[in-house]
Amino acid sequence: MADEVEPISINFSSNPQTATSLPLPTATKVQRKNQKKAEANKAARAAEEEERLRRLAMHKRQQEK
Repeated sequence: MADEVEPISINFSSNPQTATSLPLPTATKVQRKNQKKAEANKAARAAEEEERLRRLAMHKRQQEK
Protein backbone atom coordinates (compact mmCIF):
# COMPACT_ATOMS: atom_id res chain seq x y z
CA MET A 1 0.00 0.00 0.00
CA ALA A 2 1.34 3.40 -0.92
CA ASP A 3 -0.74 5.21 1.75
CA GLU A 4 1.11 3.72 4.76
CA VAL A 5 2.85 6.27 6.99
CA GLU A 6 5.88 5.27 9.02
CA PRO A 7 5.84 6.31 12.71
CA ILE A 8 8.15 9.15 13.66
CA SER A 9 10.37 8.87 16.72
CA ILE A 10 11.20 12.11 18.49
CA ASN A 11 14.21 12.42 20.79
CA PHE A 12 13.86 15.50 23.00
CA SER A 13 17.32 15.30 24.53
CA SER A 14 20.58 13.90 23.28
CA ASN A 15 21.79 13.55 26.87
CA PRO A 16 19.06 12.30 29.26
CA GLN A 17 21.03 13.45 32.33
CA THR A 18 20.87 17.14 31.40
CA ALA A 19 17.33 17.46 32.78
CA THR A 20 18.30 15.98 36.16
CA SER A 21 21.76 17.53 36.52
CA LEU A 22 20.39 20.89 37.68
CA PRO A 23 20.20 21.34 41.46
CA LEU A 24 16.71 21.29 42.91
CA PRO A 25 15.51 24.68 44.13
CA THR A 26 15.13 25.00 47.88
CA ALA A 27 11.59 25.40 49.14
CA THR A 28 10.56 28.74 50.53
CA LYS A 29 9.21 29.11 54.05
CA VAL A 30 5.63 29.28 52.73
CA GLN A 31 6.16 26.19 50.55
CA ARG A 32 7.54 24.23 53.52
CA LYS A 33 4.57 25.35 55.63
CA ASN A 34 2.12 24.31 52.92
CA GLN A 35 3.86 20.95 52.48
CA LYS A 36 3.74 20.29 56.22
CA LYS A 37 0.04 21.23 56.26
CA ALA A 38 -0.68 18.94 53.29
CA GLU A 39 1.15 16.05 54.95
CA ALA A 40 -0.84 16.59 58.16
CA ASN A 41 -4.11 16.60 56.18
CA LYS A 42 -3.08 13.41 54.37
CA ALA A 43 -2.28 11.71 57.68
CA ALA A 44 -5.62 12.83 59.13
CA ARG A 45 -7.49 11.47 56.09
CA ALA A 46 -5.64 8.16 56.40
CA ALA A 47 -6.57 7.91 60.09
CA GLU A 48 -10.20 8.72 59.31
CA GLU A 49 -10.27 6.07 56.58
CA GLU A 50 -8.77 3.50 58.95
CA GLU A 51 -11.44 4.32 61.53
CA ARG A 52 -14.17 4.11 58.87
CA LEU A 53 -12.98 0.68 57.76
CA ARG A 54 -12.77 -0.52 61.39
CA ARG A 55 -16.33 0.60 62.04
CA LEU A 56 -17.52 -0.96 58.79
CA ALA A 57 -15.94 -4.31 59.71
CA MET A 58 -17.56 -4.14 63.13
CA HIS A 59 -20.93 -3.40 61.55
CA LYS A 60 -20.57 -6.32 59.11
CA ARG A 61 -19.75 -8.69 61.99
CA GLN A 62 -22.88 -7.52 63.82
CA GLN A 63 -24.99 -8.07 60.70
CA GLU A 64 -23.74 -11.66 60.36
CA LYS A 65 -24.98 -12.60 63.84
